[in-house]
Formats: sequence, C-alpha cells, structure tokens
Amino acid sequence: MLVLSRREGEGITLTLEDGRKIYISHVAYRQGEVRLGIDAPKTINIARTEVDDGRNAWKEGGFDG
Repeated sequence: MLVLSRREGEGITLTLEDGRKIYISHVAYRQGEVRLGIDAPKTINIARTEVDDGRNAWKEGGFDG
C-alpha cells in the first residue's frame, strides 16, 4: 500500500493500463472527516469500501441483513 499526504486542493492521478486517468483530490477536512473528490471515466465503478464489502458478501451468500 502506498500512503501519501495531501493538503486541501492537492491530489493524485492514477493512470490505467489503457491510458485513461483517475484523479483523486483532497477537497476538505472538517470535524475529523476527509472529503475526497474523484474524477474518473464513467465506465469505472467507484464505491466506498463498506458498501463494496456488503455487495461482495451478498454475491457470495454471506449477507445476514
């Protein structure tokens, strides 16, 4: 895992193998919460980890909710 420090207004760029880019920006920090902005091609699925984990559990038949 690569860990980076970013100030508000700064960001990182991820370049996919096919040359498309994903931009992640540090938008704000308030009350202990970091707000990120993500600019990615529409074909890229973006989900919070806790949501994605729930989807995976549902698909694998391990969802109790």
